[in-house]
Amino acid sequence: MAQSDSFVAQLVGHYFDEVAHFANGPLHDALAQPETLTDIRVGVAAGWIRHAGKKIHEDLVRREGRELDAQPGSARWNLWKARFREVSKGPDDEAGRAVVEMSNIDGSSGVGADA
Repeated sequence: MAQSDSFVAQLVGHYFDEVAHFANGPLHDALAQPETLTDIRVGVAAGWIRHAGKKIHEDLVRREGRELDAQPGSARWNLWKARFREVSKGPDDEAGRAVVEMSNIDGSSGVGADA
């Protein structure tokens, strides 16, 4: 994760209540399309989960049903988690750690296709 991305993720995760719109860009850019799943982009997206994942999830849940977006927050969270799972080679790489972190946050299993 680039230092500037890491700094922004930490700053947003600690000092902002509504973080999903800040994180949506890097997470979407990295994970929305299979052809964008590069190591660098996955690392940036994993950094957002590491530094601000709990607040991102809370924000997405809070906005659920009030959004005008085509994709509700829980569907977006589950898509991101599924993409991390697809590229993970195990729980010790960045994508695998993101799956574990997301599972801890949403209370689901980090194994299998529960996303």
